[in-house]
Amino acid sequence: MKTKNVLSQCIALALALCVPYAAFAAPPAKPSVKSVASGSNDLGFALMKEQFKAAPDANQFVSPASASLALAMLLNGANGTTADEIAQVLGVDASDIDALNLAYSELLDELVAMDPAIQLEIANAIFSDTTTPLNKPFVKTLSTSFKARARELDFRNDPDGACKQINAWASTNTFGKIPTILTNADPNTVAVLLNAVYLKAEWQSKFKKHMTVDDDFTNAAGTKQIPIMVQIAGFDYYSDADMQMIVLPYREQKRFQPNGPRLSMYVLLPGSNVGVTRLLPKLDSKTLAAYRSKCQQQRVHLELPKMKLEYSTELKDTLTKLGMRSAFQVGKADLSKMSSVTPLQVDSVLQKTFLAVDEDGTEAAAVTAIPISAGAAVQPPPKMVVNRPFLVFICDSQTGAILFCGVIAKPQP
Repeated sequence: MKTKNVLSQCIALALALCVPYAAFAAPPAKPSVKSVASGSNDLGFALMKEQFKAAPDANQFVSPASASLALAMLLNGANGTTADEIAQVLGVDASDIDALNLAYSELLDELVAMDPAIQLEIANAIFSDTTTPLNKPFVKTLSTSFKARARELDFRNDPDGACKQINAWASTNTFGKIPTILTNADPNTVAVLLNAVYLKAEWQSKFKKHMTVDDDFTNAAGTKQIPIMVQIAGFDYYSDADMQMIVLPYREQKRFQPNGPRLSMYVLLPGSNVGVTRLLPKLDSKTLAAYRSKCQQQRVHLELPKMKLEYSTELKDTLTKLGMRSAFQVGKADLSKMSSVTPLQVDSVLQKTFLAVDEDGTEAAAVTAIPISAGAAVQPPPKMVVNRPFLVFICDSQTGAILFCGVIAKPQP
């Protein structure tokens, strides 16, 4: 049993944890679950391609769902050109932000309503600094539309403590798979937007552990022996001159699904003379959907690497290339819907992911963090120490009447 070049080009970066291919349909004019999912998918392909250009011989594993939900929360705090650029990257029309938020809310509801046999959990949060109040409508929108938990932290006086609490949130919401998302916190941080996605699912057709053997895997660095899982079973499968594609469904309690299993992993293997370098640029949502539609159930001899990986990436440069520029620029970012106290800017967009694939199934996790700081150093709150003679007025704001007034020169307890 030799895998050599057969598995040498396996798209580990494209082990797509995919919803049914209908989700890749062209988005309708009005925001909907399908349109925001389609925009998220398009962002995922764009991120994959940019990350691959930067490091073509390395693993890449991103979560477009996590990145999109975090950016969608940011969109609600943005205005003007900044909002337009974020919407462009998300592939959505933000002219009716309420309708768009409703679509994201419905997407969240549909995703977490997965089959009981599949554990899919999604969490959102916003941690803000105690000295810089966020606009109440912004916080309310994130709470109602994205189910985001809001909490205040003391970034200015205890940045390390704030960082620990954010990392604790990331660890809790990924069941320990991503224990840290921030290595440090800037005292000038005003807020951090967070999204976490966690998945644990068993294969519909499990691999037998006694069939797993060490065999060759060949990449740019050479050939190495790694554990290879083996099974011969019926799968949806397609092949052409450029690639092979197999659909690996996850087990569901519901025996009958009119459109087939809801959640699956798609594995795309480029031809030995094609490679990821030539196949990936051709891929997008429509192409993947077309490949999926051509898959037919047949008996397949499958050899798949058993693997575990952790991936971390800073998406600022990639998002800038994709058109989201002003959000990162001092003096140009307009996040006035988030807070009117001081000009804000996005510092970075961080994402960490985890993937484990074995004979039983798949475990995957992602956390996306968007730290936001003041465009200039945040000034400490005004300090008023009443320790000398002062004036007092007791006023009725409705009528404007002053009920009492005076000078206090010698206050007594």
